[in-house]
Order: sequence, then structure tokens, then C-alpha cells
Amino acid sequence: PEAAGLRRQAQQHGVHLRRVRLPALDHGGDIDLDRVIDARRHPATGTKRGIDRGGQDRRLGAEIRLQEYDVATGVIHPDRIVTNAGARAGDVLILTKPLGTGILASALKKGAIGEREIAPVVKAMATLNAAASRAMLAAGAHAATDITGFGLVGHAMKMAEGSGVTIVFEESDLPLLPGVLELCRAGMIPGGGTRNREYYAPSVRISDEVVDELAAIAFDPQTSGGLLIAVPEAQSVALLAELQNSGHREAAIVGRVVDRGASPIELV
Repeated sequence: PEAAGLRRQAQQHGVHLRRVRLPALDHGGDIDLDRVIDARRHPATGTKRGIDRGGQDRRLGAEIRLQEYDVATGVIHPDRIVTNAGARAGDVLILTKPLGTGILASALKKGAIGEREIAPVVKAMATLNAAASRAMLAAGAHAATDITGFGLVGHAMKMAEGSGVTIVFEESDLPLLPGVLELCRAGMIPGGGTRNREYYAPSVRISDEVVDELAAIAFDPQTSGGLLIAVPEAQSVALLAELQNSGHREAAIVGRVVDRGASPIELV
């Protein structure tokens, strides 16, 4: 029912859905894509062949599974495009959803929390960004990006680099899902968060006053995360109110955009 409802909603907005079947490799480490393609060539003709069923591929030493996905394609008016490359010094940064889905999901997998603790995570993930998108367009947002697997810092890094600015986050203003700080202290940090920090940390200035748990949350990979919006200061309060009134009650002003400094991202 949920998938059908999303499909109807997509169609109402002129977005076309199609189903594709993709092979997935269940393996313990990195795998060479060229080797995968070569291994699936027909032994007689040498032509590439598709995977029509699951099973063990002895030449790859990997379990092959078929997964189906709905792929959305559509069109957008060029005047309604908000990229991640238009942030300007003086803009205010608003985050529409709380952080911590990766840490809480990791804790759930390890049995550290149950259904009651994960409920706020499910609610946040199920909240669509449609209302937030409409609100930011009406407010004249200069730039925006969704926060997903690269975490708040990783996606903000792309915005800072694309806009030629520095983004400054205030640690005390970051909205957090319930219990995420305690779980972070307990070591429930997913592998993706560790890898994000290893990759992005050299380009981030983290103030000595920032506690390590909050720094870790800033690198936490998000699933169905919110929008990070750069908006003119004059429109920021009105946009925040509209977001909170339209279902994004945890939306918060989390920082500001300044002229490019020594680091593209600062956490203070």
C-alpha cells in the first residue's frame, strides 16, 4: 500500500516510475566491476549476458541476488531548480530533519534498542521532503542539498565547494534524534560514519569546544535525511516557521555561510 501511494503521488507530479532489475553481489570486500562483467560473458560467444536468476557464481566466489527498484524520472521547470552550488556569504542554514539515523539503526541491529526507541527514526524517515521543498522555493533559497549517506558534513562539503564559501555549523544548534548522544557514547557508530569521518575530517575545522560525540554525529550517514537549505537571512525566520508548521517540527537554524576561509566546513 505504501509503495502504491508513493507511485500515485509521483504520477500526480508528472514523475514517471519504471521498475528495473539489478544484480547485487553479496561479498565481503571490494570487487572489480570489470571482472564481474567478464565473468558474466557467454562462454561460447564472449557476449555479455544478463543475470536471470540468483545463485552462487563460482568464478566470482560471490552470491548473486536479484533486486528490484522503482526508478523515478521526470521533468522540472528550469526556474524551479535549486542546486547545491548557490550558497552566498550571509545566508542562514536550516536543517529540516534531526540527525542520527545511522547511529540508531546500528544500535537496533546490535540489539541495544527496540521498537520504542526506533519509532522516532521511522517517523523521520517516512517524512517526505515535498513540503520543505515547496517552502524553500517560496522563500527564495539560494542553495540546498539533501542529507543522506555522506552525512551532514559530507553533503555540506559539496555545497561549500560548489559555492566557493565556508559553511559554519553551531554544534549546540544541531537537531538530534532522541537517544543518539548516549548511543554514540556507547560506541554505536556505523562503519559508514567512521569512513565519512576518515575521508572528510582533514577538510573540517572542529573547535576544541565541540564534544567528540557531536562531531561523530555530524559525520553520521543518514537514511531519508532532511534538506540543508541556504536562505537569505531576511527570509530565514519565516521559512523556519513555515517548515515547523508543515510537519518538520525539528527543523532548526544550524549555522551560517561566510566568505571562504581556510576550511570549507567549520564545526564550532
